[in-house]
Amino acid sequence: MRHALISWSIACSMLVFVPALSSGQYAYQAVFPALTGDALANEVRAAFTPETVIPYAFARDTLFLKIDAINRNLSCIYTGHTLPIPEGQDPTQAVFLNGANDGINTEHTYPQGFGLADTKAESDMHNLFPSRVKTNNDRGNRPFGESPDASTTRWYLLNTELTNVPSSMIDKYSELGSAGQFEPREEVKGDIARAMMYTYTIYRDLVAPANPDFFPMQKDILCQWHEQDPVDEKEWNRTWKIASYQSGKANPFVLDCSLASRIYCGNVSTSCRLLDVQQTTTSSGLVYQSATSTLILPEGSRALWVYDLMGRLLYNETNGNSCKELRWQAPNVTSILIARVQMEDGKWELTRFFPGR
Repeated sequence: MRHALISWSIACSMLVFVPALSSGQYAYQAVFPALTGDALANEVRAAFTPETVIPYAFARDTLFLKIDAINRNLSCIYTGHTLPIPEGQDPTQAVFLNGANDGINTEHTYPQGFGLADTKAESDMHNLFPSRVKTNNDRGNRPFGESPDASTTRWYLLNTELTNVPSSMIDKYSELGSAGQFEPREEVKGDIARAMMYTYTIYRDLVAPANPDFFPMQKDILCQWHEQDPVDEKEWNRTWKIASYQSGKANPFVLDCSLASRIYCGNVSTSCRLLDVQQTTTSSGLVYQSATSTLILPEGSRALWVYDLMGRLLYNETNGNSCKELRWQAPNVTSILIARVQMEDGKWELTRFFPGR
């Protein structure tokens, strides 16, 4: 499975995001890069816990219609089973189909019954996904894990279920194991792992007392899945869409691929380390110096625009002080920023960077 670094292009004076494929993991935003272990987990909890979330009923409607639906078509995270959301109907009720097996319900990857029910955490969309009703019920509160083909009792794809090993497209199936484990299809294993790590980290005070062994027993396999199925453009966009409803707080395990290793997994992949270095230096001539929170502009800069991730203009100048001094002092914010520079010869320079905290 190939995943995307982000390259950028300018068209019609608008910012356009274009994925460039890469075989490795990537970190868009370094999250407390000097910390590890419990000290890091505590800082992540303090920085990324949303102050507000939407009430649960509204969160489900928002998730279905505004976060996960594509052209009003909603797909199950585990099986890919897809249903349309008709115009003018309540999104959650429309696809639930009165609880029929092939309806779509709301899945808490970290089970709702393990400390999340009737709390703010119940509504946190970073832990929620649409799921086919029957598959959702079969998963229940079961832990995630690898299920050997020979001992898998049920296979799920779209709205079909098999009790024998599939003859083709085996990686597209989610599986229920005879030992009680549930294995998601290959292409979403990393998404599931990062949702689980997020919930356990942010809401540990709720979930650990409710079932102290649930996350630790899965930790090693979740680490493997995080490494095997890196963040892609879809997951990156999803976490920021959710953040716009939750105090601007993204899932930090999506933002920084080394975070899982530094808290839970005990190692940082080479690709993560390399990309952490790459994120402050670009081939375009724009360089961000993290030590001084300064964006260094190339010679011949005529105009500068700086946007946040939502495309909102934060700063603009033409032949101003920053262009003359070839440096711009970045604000102390925690989200990715995008800088665009027009050169004297009419050419463009573009980069993304991550201001210091």
